[in-house]
Amino acid sequence: MYGTLMPGDCRWPLIADDVVALHRAVVPGRLFDTGRDYPGARFELDGTIHGWVLELRSTSSERAIDRLDAIEGAVHGDYRRVAVTTLTGDRCWAYRIETSVAGLRDLNGVWPIDR
Repeated sequence: MYGTLMPGDCRWPLIADDVVALHRAVVPGRLFDTGRDYPGARFELDGTIHGWVLELRSTSSERAIDRLDAIEGAVHGDYRRVAVTTLTGDRCWAYRIETSVAGLRDLNGVWPIDR
């Protein structure tokens, strides 16, 4: 997970109750500043993205993923949930921005910008 759902960021409370474990992770890709107070990731591009892997409570994981899809705009086509593999081999879900990233500032794999 990268962006506003990371621990300590503004949307973390929307998922925190469903998380049973978490650890920092790095995935291949590039992170962009959308100009809307949240980033967008493209995992097929060269680079690295720093974020978190969140392990969800098994009894609520499907409901939590549906909620995340709605939060991330996957139901509207802005972002799409995709499977990614961290540099340490963990498979997990992440959200790929579906709109053009042309002209967006590259964040060098780190969000929020001021870290």
